[in-house]
Amino acid sequence: MKSLDEAVNSYWLHLAPMLARRWGTQKFYSLEQVTQAAQAAGLTTEFIAYAHAMFCSRSDFDAYYAPLPVVYDYEDMRRVIGSRYCSGATDFDTATIMMMLMSG
Repeated sequence: MKSLDEAVNSYWLHLAPMLARRWGTQKFYSLEQVTQAAQAAGLTTEFIAYAHAMFCSRSDFDAYYAPLPVVYDYEDMRRVIGSRYCSGATDFDTATIMMMLMSG
């Protein structure tokens, strides 16, 4: 079982390129696309909500997670991701992630 840190790092490193290859370059992807890409890449889906917060729009995220009994907060998750990879910024999108991955 992977830790949250390992899972988020895997999503960050592997999903943006895979999403772009499978569905073309987009600002955001659907929850289904992100989940399918994670599964195809063999990444854990235990923390898939973080991948959804990373690569999906807030409206898609909220539409899916709001009815669930467990609270998932889009902004809180993006703050965690942003603090690790984007110098604290939370307004990143897939293009931002790709640019950061390419710059090393």
